[in-house]
Amino acid sequence: MSEHHFVVQYNPAKGWEWVPDVEEAHFSGTIFLEDECYWVNSSHSEEINKIDTEASKQLCAILEIANGAKALI
Repeated sequence: MSEHHFVVQYNPAKGWEWVPDVEEAHFSGTIFLEDECYWVNSSHSEEINKIDTEASKQLCAILEIANGAKALI
């Protein structure tokens, strides 16, 4: 099983956004493989890349919703 971690920030002018550059600058990998107990990048395997791509798409969709509702915050 894999855990996919993302860095998200809030800026009043831009709203919520995913910042992959911060992830790359601060972490050696953003995917934790629970069974092996170590961190990898999305290029670790085709399966991991597919999961990470889908998780990224879902995160972006969530952030779009959050930014559409930012007036409620």
